[in-house]
Amino acid sequence: MRARCMALCVLLGACGPPTQTSGSYSFEGSLQGWTPAALDVAPAAPAGGWSIIASTDQSYAGVWSARVFLDNETDAGKVWIARTWRLAPFRSYDLHIEFALGTSDADPAGAFRILAGAATTLPANGDDAISLARDDTANGGSTSVEWVSKQYDSVVETDRTGELTTVVGIWGTSGGTRTYYLDTLAVEFTERP
Repeated sequence: MRARCMALCVLLGACGPPTQTSGSYSFEGSLQGWTPAALDVAPAAPAGGWSIIASTDQSYAGVWSARVFLDNETDAGKVWIARTWRLAPFRSYDLHIEFALGTSDADPAGAFRILAGAATTLPANGDDAISLARDDTANGGSTSVEWVSKQYDSVVETDRTGELTTVVGIWGTSGGTRTYYLDTLAVEFTERP
């Protein structure tokens, strides 16, 4: 009886609360470990036709934000910041991403799309990016930069490496030049039972 009780106590002790991994980023003075990348952009355009940098042009909180610029000559450009997380191998996680988006896209009809999520590898083509596509970048009617809160939840799985790369960015769905801002970005992985 005592052995069974001891085994149960050990088992219950190992069944603690789910493991959480998280981070918050305000982009004050830098991209704070996030790496910019792009896909399906015009290679010959000036400065590559895209950039993501820390900027004092606009901010939601503090002085800085991440400025996302896209000259969408290909009508399908995708630009993002990415950060890799080391988690437990072969596990499922609830992923929560939230941030403030500074956008001057007034109408959903002409707006671009938001990319937000995580995968075991970065998107290599448009098909890979589809699972990261979210809602549009419209701000509700203003042609000046307005800040809108964005939140996304999904379930993601690690492979044998235990690594997942979070992506947050913009998918250009039509031609044109646009500038967006990201601020107060928070990412949280919670291990599923």
